[in-house]
Amino acid sequence: MNFSACSDYCGDARVIQQTIITPNKKKLTFSPEDTVLDVGCGTGEDTKLTALKVGKVTGIDSSKEMLDFALKNNSSSNITYLLEDAQTVGDNPDLRGKFDKVVCFHVLHWVPDVIKALGSICDCLKPGGEALIIMDNHIDDLLYYSADYFLEDHVKWSKYVKGYTNQCQLWTKSVPATEDVLRSCGYANGHCEVQEHAMDLSEKQMKLLFQTQMPQISLIHENERNECLEDLWVWAKTRYQPKLVGQTENVTLSFKVMVMHAEKST
Repeated sequence: MNFSACSDYCGDARVIQQTIITPNKKKLTFSPEDTVLDVGCGTGEDTKLTALKVGKVTGIDSSKEMLDFALKNNSSSNITYLLEDAQTVGDNPDLRGKFDKVVCFHVLHWVPDVIKALGSICDCLKPGGEALIIMDNHIDDLLYYSADYFLEDHVKWSKYVKGYTNQCQLWTKSVPATEDVLRSCGYANGHCEVQEHAMDLSEKQMKLLFQTQMPQISLIHENERNECLEDLWVWAKTRYQPKLVGQTENVTLSFKVMVMHAEKST
C-alpha cells in the first residue's frame, strides 16, 4: 500500500475493492444497536457507509496518513478513528471483547503475521459476535507482482526500485485449511469461500491502482511519476487484454479473494 498517495485512495482507485465488498457485506445483518470494528479502515469511505446502519463504528489503521485523511473527509458523530495494528488490536483493553461485528476488507495481505491478526481481531468481538474478513487470494498472474518485475527490468525505472521488496502476502490456504485456522484463532461456525472476479478497468482506474497499491511508486522522483504511470499503463494494455475485441480503452483484470465469515466462540 502506498500511504503517500492516500488522498487518491477513493472513488475510482477503490473500484475493485468496492465491487467485492458491497455484495459480501450482505452476509452481515447490521442493527442500529451494533458496535462495529473496521480493521484497516484506510481513508474511511466504507467506515462511513457502515456507520449509517449501526450505533457506533471504530475504525483502526496502522497508517497515520490514512487516519488523518479519514478524520478530515469521512468523519461522523458515531465514528472513532484510532491508530492500531491488526496484529495487536486485541491487546487494547478498550477494544477487547467490545464489538458485535468486525469487518476487515483487503487488509491482511499487507500484515506480516496474518494468523496473529486473525486471533487479535477475534479477541475484539463479544462472544457470538460476527467477523467478515476479505483477503486477497493467490493468483498466478497478480497485477502487482507482474508490475514489480516490469519496473525492476525497465531501463529507466529500475534504478529507483532496486532493492525494493514487495510486502504483499497472498493467502494460499484452501477453504478447509482456512476454516481450520479460524477455529484455532477462536472462531466458530466459520464459512469460507474463494471468489473469482474479472473486471474491466479504464486508464484512469489502472493508473490510480498502480499509484495507490504499489509503494515503490513513491520511490520515483515526483516529477517523473506520471511518466512511470503512463509506461505501466502501456505495459498493462499489452498484458491484460480486454474481454471485448476492439475495446482498447480498457483492460481486464482477473483476481481471487478469500471471504471468511465466522462467529466468536461462546
